[in-house]
Amino acid sequence: MKIAEFDLDMKALPKGRERIPCVYYVQLMDPGRPGMPFKIPRIVGTDDRGILEIGATLDFMKAVWDFRGAFHGTRRGDSVGWNLRYTYDRNEWMREAFGAPDGLLGLVRFGYEVPGGDLRKARSGALMGYMSSFGEPPVLQGQSLRHGKETLALGKAEFTRPALLEPRAVKGVPCVYWAHLMDAGDPSRPVPLNRFHGTDPLGRLMGGKTRDLQRRLWEIRSDLATPGRHGEWGLFRTVHGLCGGLRRMCGPLEGLRSRIGFSYMRMGRGMIGRGEVRALDGCIGGFAEMPPVNSQIPGDTRWK
Repeated sequence: MKIAEFDLDMKALPKGRERIPCVYYVQLMDPGRPGMPFKIPRIVGTDDRGILEIGATLDFMKAVWDFRGAFHGTRRGDSVGWNLRYTYDRNEWMREAFGAPDGLLGLVRFGYEVPGGDLRKARSGALMGYMSSFGEPPVLQGQSLRHGKETLALGKAEFTRPALLEPRAVKGVPCVYWAHLMDAGDPSRPVPLNRFHGTDPLGRLMGGKTRDLQRRLWEIRSDLATPGRHGEWGLFRTVHGLCGGLRRMCGPLEGLRSRIGFSYMRMGRGMIGRGEVRALDGCIGGFAEMPPVNSQIPGDTRWK
């Protein structure tokens, strides 16, 4: 990977820069040792390269420019630049560890590789390689939600306790829910999961919303059982096959459905969208990222 040399404080795109079609990497450097990458804990192991994003572009310098603009709040459509600032604004640890916004931006580095073939395939291969090592994508490589500043803690009474649910028991329940990885030996106990900042003791794999929790449970079970499914749990199944560390953590695919417990907060149908945002914001505020399965669908909803 070639590291690009330039100053992110630039006021305009540099003139005379060659348009480079490439797969690019966004790295976070250590504020205590700016010449070294920040070591980022993942669900499996630690990313010693400090990768925040793996992307592809026909114009490398424009991708850098868009990242910088999105970090500063302009509508340039770069989801990861926006996600970085969104996380920074909501997470106290990030503000303490990385200082002022410009200080954080000054610790971001960009590297790139020029593949010989199709850029999309090259990016997909790089992402799959990352996930085969760490069991999930880079920290900011996923969906976040635009609205909502309040947070809801899972431990409050509004949420049920994590448990293996029988779908018939939650038929027609509109709610915000969490999916948890439960201990193989004690299915009443979640497995703690490493996150960017700290460990989630509740083992949350995913947070979401649904108008019918029974239907959502069946969908998740079907996605886990059926090869080739799209969506978050379909990709989780694929990553499970790629990453030995994730298989050791979760057990064999055949028994995975019996390892995933759920907790939920019943809400009115008109409130579940806002409730989902608040719940995910709570994870961002606590751990500086969302649960691992939420992060497995590249894209961003803020600009739609």
